[in-house]
Amino acid sequence: MNHTEAVTVCRVVAAMCPSQKFDEHTPDAWALVLDDVRLADAQEAVVTLGKRQTFISPAEIRAEVARIRNRRIGDTERWLVPPAELDDDVEGARRWLAAAKARLGDGEPLDDVQGDRGVLRTRPVAALVVAAGRTNTLPNDVRRAHYEQAKANLGRRGAA
Repeated sequence: MNHTEAVTVCRVVAAMCPSQKFDEHTPDAWALVLDDVRLADAQEAVVTLGKRQTFISPAEIRAEVARIRNRRIGDTERWLVPPAELDDDVEGARRWLAAAKARLGDGEPLDDVQGDRGVLRTRPVAALVVAAGRTNTLPNDVRRAHYEQAKANLGRRGAA
């Protein structure tokens, strides 16, 4: 968040919390503390916090942004499959997954999130396994085959 965005957040908080004290230096301080927070995430956090409390601090905004981002990511990391060319590149797969999680945390929908080398897709089979409470310990190639089969089955049901 830059200074201009911090001014925007401070104005919203001042409007929601009229008894909270602000001066001309408040946006400067908030910009320092919220420097790695996206404006959209901060605004969503301020709205959430404003519904339940009368004062809002930058630390509370940071904590709420973390909750928001974690909720967006949820268990999705279990459903993400790096591209096949990364099967033998553990470090490349980790980088790809980290970038995917960052984009999901930013609120981008799964089907629109582009990784460095592939497109992220949800994994219906993995979702069922997680919902059933079992751990997914299958190798990547087997999981990918299950995913492709489930995707094909979904396509057939949609065409019928």
